[in-house]
Amino acid sequence: MADADDSTETAELLAELTHKLGLPLPQLVGRGLLPENVAERMAENCTACANPAKCRAFLAERPDKVEKPPAFCVNARLLTFLCKTLPKA
Repeated sequence: MADADDSTETAELLAELTHKLGLPLPQLVGRGLLPENVAERMAENCTACANPAKCRAFLAERPDKVEKPPAFCVNARLLTFLCKTLPKA
């Protein structure tokens, strides 16, 4: 089970990734474009990730924008779908 520090780190990584993808989760949930339970599930998936350091390095190498989620991301399929179907922020 992940501790609070791990959960905070992965939540920050998810927030940074979705922001760089143009899909900030809080705004999407707030606008009714993404169900809150889906955003929560994505956060749970990140918390269970075995290698957040790989995500941190990926994001550090891309300071401004990300075109698509990395293939190793536990949420890659869902994020790819959202990138293709939701309006970008």
